[in-house]
Amino acid sequence: DGIMAVPTLEIESNKISMVVKRWVPCQLDQFSPVHRINGYPWRLRLTRVKGSDKLTLTLLCEKSSESVLWKCNVDICGSFRPELESNVPFLSWDETPHHILIWVAEWKEGDRVDVEVTADVHGERWRLRPSLYLLAHRDGILVFGEEKKKLYVNKESLASQSPFFQKLFFSNFKEKNMVEIPIGDVEYEEFSNIIKMVYGFDGASLTDENVHRIQQLADRFELKIVEDSVVSFVLSRSCSFSLSEKLVFAEEYDIPFLRDLLITDFTADMMEELSESPAWDQLSKETTRALLKQICKRFLGNTPSCSSPCSSIQSYY
Repeated sequence: DGIMAVPTLEIESNKISMVVKRWVPCQLDQFSPVHRINGYPWRLRLTRVKGSDKLTLTLLCEKSSESVLWKCNVDICGSFRPELESNVPFLSWDETPHHILIWVAEWKEGDRVDVEVTADVHGERWRLRPSLYLLAHRDGILVFGEEKKKLYVNKESLASQSPFFQKLFFSNFKEKNMVEIPIGDVEYEEFSNIIKMVYGFDGASLTDENVHRIQQLADRFELKIVEDSVVSFVLSRSCSFSLSEKLVFAEEYDIPFLRDLLITDFTADMMEELSESPAWDQLSKETTRALLKQICKRFLGNTPSCSSPCSSIQSYY
């Protein structure tokens, strides 16, 4: 059917190991095999330090190869230095490579390097991006606009990501038996763009200017994998929206994951500014309550007690 299977092998141990091999001329790096721990694919990388016998050891998370939106905090320790790092964040929307430098040492050929990794959130929580072979059969033809531009899709693959297309292709609608299926109120270029996002194809465009439209299409066609791309973009530095604008975006499209993450970034000054802006009236009571709770936590260091002023404010809302 052309759909690529995603490896699901889990390793019982949370230890990643590699043995230093002989370096060949011009070789810069050595990599461990991929270890799947807590639902995340991890690798170690050893890199030569120029002009030195030392090697740098880096931990890489390759979750973005299979999921668009994900996050985890990890504890990392190694036999060479126990209790090395704790609560290290790895985020899909962090535009820097998903790796952390662990240690620098003079490891020699034959030395064994062991690193233990523990993630706070299991990787199975995150939606997997579907994969499609370049030459996979395209048995569906979608037609757009007055020019009747055609887009060829794999029905089974697209239906696996969208209840909308599952019903369109395989339920008792007239479109089920149509060779060419018209899709209204969306341009060919727009739909082609979100298909690129679904499969991670090159050329997908996600910007401040089109992010609202893309989320509207994701809602209409029930493509949660596209929403994942939107959320990752809004959280990234590529999105120039203010924190308040991002929160209103999360409210408008009812994206709890995005809303909850954004709320944790608000300071008292930012919330005061938000409360005096038109955006405040666009927030639900649930969100304003969560914002107040967040500010109280910052002041008190924990959940407000029943007798605190913050508790009284929250009960008002």
